[in-house]
Amino acid sequence: MSEFTVEATPLQELAAPNAGATNFVATTNLIKFIRALADVAAPGLAASTMIDGVTTNGGWGAAFTKGRRNQERRAVFEAEKPFGFAGGSRLLITVNSKPGGGLNNSSDQVSSFIPGRFRLSYTTHSGPLRVDPLSESQRALLALAFDRRTPGQQRELFRVFLFQEPSLAAQAQQWDDVWKDWPAAENTTLALQSRATRRDTRIFKRGDWQKPTDPVTADTPAVLPPFPATAPRNRLGLAEWLTSTNNPLTARVLVNRVWQQYFGTGLVPTPEDFGTRADPPSHPELLDWLASELMAPTFHVPRSTADVGSSVPWSLKHLHRLIVTSATYRQSSRVSPALLEKDPYNRLLARGPRVRVDAEAVQDIALAASGLLSPKIGGPSVFPPLPDGVMALAYNQIAWNVSEGDDRYRRAMYTFWKRSVPYPAMLMFDTPAAEQSCVRRSRSNTPLQALTTLNEPTFNQAARWLAWRALSAASSDEGRAVWAFRQCVSRAPSATETAVLRKLLATARAEFVAQPKDATQFAFADPKNPAPLPAHATVADLAAWSTVARAILNLDETITKE
Repeated sequence: MSEFTVEATPLQELAAPNAGATNFVATTNLIKFIRALADVAAPGLAASTMIDGVTTNGGWGAAFTKGRRNQERRAVFEAEKPFGFAGGSRLLITVNSKPGGGLNNSSDQVSSFIPGRFRLSYTTHSGPLRVDPLSESQRALLALAFDRRTPGQQRELFRVFLFQEPSLAAQAQQWDDVWKDWPAAENTTLALQSRATRRDTRIFKRGDWQKPTDPVTADTPAVLPPFPATAPRNRLGLAEWLTSTNNPLTARVLVNRVWQQYFGTGLVPTPEDFGTRADPPSHPELLDWLASELMAPTFHVPRSTADVGSSVPWSLKHLHRLIVTSATYRQSSRVSPALLEKDPYNRLLARGPRVRVDAEAVQDIALAASGLLSPKIGGPSVFPPLPDGVMALAYNQIAWNVSEGDDRYRRAMYTFWKRSVPYPAMLMFDTPAAEQSCVRRSRSNTPLQALTTLNEPTFNQAARWLAWRALSAASSDEGRAVWAFRQCVSRAPSATETAVLRKLLATARAEFVAQPKDATQFAFADPKNPAPLPAHATVADLAAWSTVARAILNLDETITKE
C-alpha cells in the first residue's frame, strides 16, 4: 500500500449548502499524520512511507517470506492533532495500492504484495498509539490458562512472540530461511467448502445478471441415465453419478482415449465430442465391451502361469493389458496396396497400428538410444539449447540459461516453455500450444522434421554419444552397425540396410581423414575441450560413426511405433 490519506468534511455543509450558491465547495480538511507504525514490514517498505505524500516512493509491505504471507497485518496512523467538525464529519479515506509498492523487486516479491481485503477503524484515544501484534482471536487464546491451550494454539502464540521479541531475531531469521525451500503455492490444490445454506441460482433474462427470472436446480442431462435419488446434489453426488455402472459415458470416453494412444485414432474419431453430430464409433460393440470391462472386469488376462488376472474395478492396468495382449493389437502393421486403398485410416482394424510417436517421445528416443537420457523424476523445468530470439517471437526477450549436466538431457516433458511458444524441436512434431486444452493431436510429415533430427543440438549430441557407444560395443564395423541399429529400432538391420550403412561409413571416414579439422569440429560438441576417445579409435572414426548414428536416428522407423 503506497499511500494513505484522510479528508474530513462537515456533515452540515453536505446536507444544506448555501442558498443560491452556484459554485459551492464544501470545507475540507486534509488530515496530517505524524506517525505510522506496522506490526511487520519488509526491508525498505516501512509504514511511514504511506504518509509521505508520494505515491510512487515505495510503500508498506509485509515480509517476503512464504511462511509469513497471507496473514492478518495491522498498521496504525497517528494524526498531528484531533480533527472533526461540530455536528459530525464525513471522512474520505483513500488507500493507494499497487503490487510491489513501486519498488523494482523481483516478480516473486511483487506478487507477494497484493492485498486481499482490509478493515478500517478509528479511535478517540489521544495518547501515543501502538500496534497490537495479536489479533482478536489470538488475544482470546492468550487469556486462556496455559494448561487449557492446545498444542496448536500454543504454537500460534509462540510464532507471534518469535517475530516480536528482539532477542530472538536470529531464530526468526532461521524460520524465514527454512520457508524459502518450502513448496510454492502453485504446488497446492484449492478446494471449495460447501455452503451451509444453498444460494438461489436463476436464469438471467437475455444473460443480464441484473434480471434474474426462474430458479433452477442442479441436474444432469436428460439423455443420460438419471441422477441417483439417494445421491447428494453436490460434487460427491456428481462423482458417484459419473462413475456409476449405469452411466456408460465416462467409461466410454476413457476407453476411447486409451485406444487412441495405441492406434492413433479412437474408436470414436472425435474424442472431444461424443454427441449426435460426431461420427459414430467404428466398432460400437467393442467400445461398450471395453467400457464394461473397465468398470466391472470379468475377462482375466494372466500375466504369468500363476496369475489369474485383475478383477479390480476401474483398473487402467487391466484395460491396457487387455488391449496390448489382443490379437487386434498384435497384428503386423504391413499393409497391401488393395487394403490401403480400401481402408487408408485402418478403421476396420485389419492391421496393427503404425503411428509416429508424440513430440516429447521423439527426443526421448534419441537420448535413450545414446545413453544420455537422465532417469531423474520430478523437479523444476529444464532449459535445453534453444536458438537465439525464439522467445522474442511472442514475448519480450527472456533469459534462457541452458541447463548443464544431467538436467540438459531430461525427458522432454520437463522442458520449460511459454504458453504460446512451445519448444521449437517439439513444435516441429506437432506439439500443441498451451493456450487451450488439446484432446487430439494432429500428426504431420514434413521435411522440417527430418531437418530437426539431423541438425538440432540435442539430436547431434545424441548422435555423437551413440557413435561413441557403438565404437566401444564391438570391434568390427559390421558389429557396430548392428549394435547401433538395434539401439534405435529394436531389430537387427537387413543385409541391404547393413550395406547402405557401411557405404555411408566409408564415405564419411574418407572425408574426415582428409579434413581433420572438420572431423574435430563434427565429433565434439566443444572442440576446444574434446571428450576422451574410445579405445583404438581416432577422431575421424568418431566423426564418421557420428554421421552414421545421425542417419539412423533420422530413420522414420526410429520415431514410429509399429
